[in-house]
Amino acid sequence: MKLKRLDLNNPELSQLVIMGGSVLSSAGALPEAEALLREAQAMRLSEADRALAAFNLFQVRLRNQAFDGALMALQEAIKIDQEAYALHDVEKYPIERILGAGGMGCVFLCEHRLRKQRVVVKCFWEDCQGTVEEVFKEAFAMSEIAGEYVPMPLDYGYVVPVKQERAFFVTEYLEGAIDGETWLAKRGELSLAEGLQVGLQIAKGLEVAHVAGIVHFDLKPANVLLKKRVDVSQVSEMVVKIIDFGLAHVEKPLQQQALITRQTLNKISLFGQAVFGTLDYASPEQQGFEQYGPPSVKSDVFAFGATLYRLLTNERPRKLNPRRLAEAPALFDLLCDCVEEQPHRRPSIPELIRQLEGLEKKIKPSQLDAVESEAEDELEQLLELARCQYEQNPLSDFSSTRFSDDEELITEINVVCPYCDYIFTATEGGVECPKCHWDFDIDDDGDVISSYE
Repeated sequence: MKLKRLDLNNPELSQLVIMGGSVLSSAGALPEAEALLREAQAMRLSEADRALAAFNLFQVRLRNQAFDGALMALQEAIKIDQEAYALHDVEKYPIERILGAGGMGCVFLCEHRLRKQRVVVKCFWEDCQGTVEEVFKEAFAMSEIAGEYVPMPLDYGYVVPVKQERAFFVTEYLEGAIDGETWLAKRGELSLAEGLQVGLQIAKGLEVAHVAGIVHFDLKPANVLLKKRVDVSQVSEMVVKIIDFGLAHVEKPLQQQALITRQTLNKISLFGQAVFGTLDYASPEQQGFEQYGPPSVKSDVFAFGATLYRLLTNERPRKLNPRRLAEAPALFDLLCDCVEEQPHRRPSIPELIRQLEGLEKKIKPSQLDAVESEAEDELEQLLELARCQYEQNPLSDFSSTRFSDDEELITEINVVCPYCDYIFTATEGGVECPKCHWDFDIDDDGDVISSYE
């Protein structure tokens, strides 16, 4: 749309243009909406209209998953009118980047200004009236089960407390963790060993929640944070945190009514349905099929099966394909049991944990072989780098000679420990790392020829 022939100084026109961009965005015409709003920004706008145009542009880019551009637009709106457009207390929690957004709100990575640490801030689109426990039920649910598998909530509040406007709450941030969908996009599907580690932790996290009377109802890869770390013995392991308890309900009210009815789903848009969880992971009873009874803890079991299948195969879990898990038929059967249509046919969470632990024990030897192979590859790369350094520099830079007490010539060599990467000086033969005390043998070039505990 071209505005060159119109009076760009007309304030009524500028407001109409901004309104038009908002309408186009709501209709899903995101490129057209952004173009119109950018043209509006080129007009001579009042401070109020500039802030409104920037905030509308933030929403358009957010819907288009253009998070960096969205944050720039939001920061511009906040700079002009913080009271009107800040979605949380930006003085206390300045924004670093946008982590995600959905039908219920937007999630930011922020800095806790006082503690000098990163935190996650979740902001809500709609103003919620009610008691603190009602408005911040997700934070309160998380606080009951926070720990090994669920992030700790740290704070909650309103931008305008008197009017209960723009609610937000703050949780701890797991440094280096990414959600399951981002993991699949960047690194591909999990290995069998990784998948079993992740599955066990998710199941144990759900068990903790269910014991506390909390059912998640929105478990999916996007709501599972994953991180790979190496422990002190150089064995890699997966770390899991379950997030987004926005749909969580305590079990008692669910005995009285279903969470979602088929009639409700028919009345809202597909974008609105995202509020109720991705349908690929929603059990039949969550989708309003009343013959399956009300949603319950077994709904989380259904979502668990679909989620783990997706993480292991990088395929949508609409229909589970045995060929995608041909190396683990017992695990495939377990996941099929989880996604049974009839809730009573799905395993309980304790039974799920028991079976997963049994499967993990069976693959333990092959898992260790894989870890050792990975460590050997990394060691070979380190040694190759050292060889290149030796070739490019004089030998005296990397080794030295001295005489022993009985006047024997001894050559000391720089050595890289294969298990902790500590560099120290040793002689040919058997050595012990002074840092981790690992024993291994080296040749006269400093290459590791054998290692043992």
